[in-house]
Amino acid sequence: IQSMAENFNNMKQLSEMLLIVVSAASFIILSLIFLFWMKNRTQEIGIFMALGESKKKIWSQFLWEAMLIGVLGLVLSFMISPALSKMTASYMAQQSQSQAEEQKEASENQDIEIEVTPDMLIKDTIAIGGLLFISVSVAGIMIMRKKPKEILSEMS
Repeated sequence: IQSMAENFNNMKQLSEMLLIVVSAASFIILSLIFLFWMKNRTQEIGIFMALGESKKKIWSQFLWEAMLIGVLGLVLSFMISPALSKMTASYMAQQSQSQAEEQKEASENQDIEIEVTPDMLIKDTIAIGGLLFISVSVAGIMIMRKKPKEILSEMS
């Protein structure tokens, strides 16, 4: 049983490291996606700016669109995560058993509960919101620093 506890402790450390790597990769990927997304909408941005819309208002529109997509992803992930977590935990528990006798006892006594807590939901929502905010901001800097005349001249 001590070996199983050590394996879960190692998995916790590995999970935390993986979370950092995935978050960094997500930031880079999201920034690039939003950069290309905004570049494809350069004409729209130029027209809004030429009509007198503020850069802040245009940027906030992009942020709202990103947040709506993020909310959809968050809801879907919290619907799927309990089942996926339970399958993963069961697999890890079975793999950590080295002897057939221990495996038999563990499968009889194995009662793994997975639940998504409100605390998890709040932390994930803040993290995803922050990630989207920063990604849209970084991508927006590339486009929003231009003047409407520069943007419109690039279109032709």
